[in-house]
Amino acid sequence: MASRPRINKQSINYMGKLKISPSLLKILLKDVEIDVEDLLTNPFNTQPPSLDELQRLTGFRRDWLMFVYRNFKQTCSNGRMSQTQWRQIFRLIFKGATDYEFADRFFGAIAGTRSQKLITFEDLIFCLYDICSSLNRSAGGLAPENTQLSSTTTSVEQFTFNLMTPDQHGRVDEAGFVKYAKSVFNLNASISDCSGDAATFGMFHQISNNNTNSQSGSSSNKSGEKVSPPWIGCFARRQFRIMRKS
Repeated sequence: MASRPRINKQSINYMGKLKISPSLLKILLKDVEIDVEDLLTNPFNTQPPSLDELQRLTGFRRDWLMFVYRNFKQTCSNGRMSQTQWRQIFRLIFKGATDYEFADRFFGAIAGTRSQKLITFEDLIFCLYDICSSLNRSAGGLAPENTQLSSTTTSVEQFTFNLMTPDQHGRVDEAGFVKYAKSVFNLNASISDCSGDAATFGMFHQISNNNTNSQSGSSSNKSGEKVSPPWIGCFARRQFRIMRKS
């Protein structure tokens, strides 16, 4: 029995440049042996809308869009960013983070339920547009003029809830909420003075009154890994129970 012909990376990239649709590609490759791993690690180049179009749709400044796009392409030249690449950018922004927990949550909230966890520049910009528009509305600002995007926007409340990684029923339990709260604190937990982060959560002194030995900053376990201070969990559980009652 004759073996099926194989297709290599160069052929995959060439077909991507020809902009062959996925459905047609599936037919063309029906009787061809293809290395799936190669295909997934070398996705076809994804071109976002023009900067003029993005500026028209979002209202963002063109020079800012160009700056973000340039840095996005430097990290992922094919136009599709993986979670590992997203972590590289995250580390540059949050240098005091002790882990990638929040970065992974943010990436997952943008990628959504798609099977391949890759995000495009367009995904990122429209996500930021959604958040900015929602914050503007919450502050009493005008609703976005672009009805093409406003009909599909996600509120900042919904996006924040998605960061908590709700289950298949759209719910977050107490343990999940505590884990989310710790991921937020850990964004700057490796910085020696974390008093500002403690103040961000609020009510720190009320919680620590019963535990004068509690520390505002993170500590290390036996393995040397940074761990969140106990008051974070106490505060998160308290807030979760208040929200559950309401």
